[in-house]
Amino acid sequence: MTLLVLHLAGAAGMAGIGWFVQAVHYPLFGYAAGARWPEFHAEHSRRTALVVGPPWALQGFTALALLAVRPAGVPLGLVVAAVLLAGTTVVATVAFALPAHGRLAAAHTDALQRRLLRTGWLRTWAWTAATAVAIAMLLVVGPGA
Repeated sequence: MTLLVLHLAGAAGMAGIGWFVQAVHYPLFGYAAGARWPEFHAEHSRRTALVVGPPWALQGFTALALLAVRPAGVPLGLVVAAVLLAGTTVVATVAFALPAHGRLAAAHTDALQRRLLRTGWLRTWAWTAATAVAIAMLLVVGPGA
């Protein structure tokens, strides 16, 4: 049960961060554009890593741990879904977010900001779905597990 709760905490934490970033933070990037943009972006990146690192690592670690130590009663399909959703966020980050941030580090453009927003939804929805899967796993095992 502890592993499932920790997994839910990681996935839900990342879903919350994802929704905040997509709905509030990334849309405001244009307001920081200008001479101090590179400094702003560097600080954004540093602070974001501090916030997302722990819950994202928790989600990834616990998803993999669930493969190795699947709790009794949890269907393998839900565990596989958890691992695939966690992997989706990593792939989307490496394929889309990191390259966009790499280009944004030098200069802000509206086109790059729109791309970051557009592709960021894949991660946000994956973290949201991962939260639903984590809840489903807890519901399957029930409170007595």
